[in-house]
Amino acid sequence: GNGSTENARTPVEAHLSAPYKIQHYQQNVTGTDYTLVDTDNLRGRFQQTMTAIQKTYTGFTQNTTHASRIESGVNIDGTLKLRLYYDRNTYTVTYRDWDNTTLNTETIRYTGDATPPTNPTRAGYTFTGWNAVSTNITANRTITAQYTANTNTPYKVEHYKENQNDDEYTLFETTNHTGTTDTAAT
Repeated sequence: GNGSTENARTPVEAHLSAPYKIQHYQQNVTGTDYTLVDTDNLRGRFQQTMTAIQKTYTGFTQNTTHASRIESGVNIDGTLKLRLYYDRNTYTVTYRDWDNTTLNTETIRYTGDATPPTNPTRAGYTFTGWNAVSTNITANRTITAQYTANTNTPYKVEHYKENQNDDEYTLFETTNHTGTTDTAAT
């Protein structure tokens, strides 16, 4: 283009690339299987080793020992698929009675549901439920039994009369009543 007869060559470096994928699998809530949740479609140089980059998922931790995990591989023909697996974190759900006695403890996977124990009993009270839900567990949780005081709790009043002959007393009569548990009776 400038009238010169010299061959002018500009060096061109060949950057040949091929597609590859990183697939991210999350453990299901029962811990029995994994589901593909993300696929990163990337490009990398031919004949180069590609390494999967871990993602951060709330409630999950990468399982670096999963048998199907492929963290890196050589990008030969554009069919390379790297696979990372993430296990659900586990949390402890503790069920406690009114006096802080442990009724049951369960280990639950992230977003799983705990199973409450059989409803507890307490003399003079009626069980009304638990103070927190046992579904969608995302952290350690303590759940406590809740009660209401019975209003029909039986009690007796004993009436005594002083004896004429000594300073002792003798039971004269007993009357039956009902009241609210743990409240003063008169």
